[in-house]
Amino acid sequence: MTTLDPDKLVFIDESGFDTKMTRRFGRAARGAPCVGAVPHGHWRNNTFIAGLRSDRIDAPMLIEGAMDGDAFCAWVEQMLAPTLREGDIVIP
Repeated sequence: MTTLDPDKLVFIDESGFDTKMTRRFGRAARGAPCVGAVPHGHWRNNTFIAGLRSDRIDAPMLIEGAMDGDAFCAWVEQMLAPTLREGDIVIP
């Protein structure tokens, strides 16, 4: 029976978000003002990608817009590959 060493696993995680997802209204105690900062005028999609290990995050990158093939290949070559060691298993 073969077992996997959790320290050798690298999971690729990609998450997207939009700054328009910010709430326009907040909560405060009755009679108290609700004060907070919200990004203004930057309504774009963003993508965050990273390699997740059992003990850390490797090669985090944030890009404006959606991830495409060229951006993904550049991330793998320039950011993820240098962090990999012999025996690592990358799981997309």
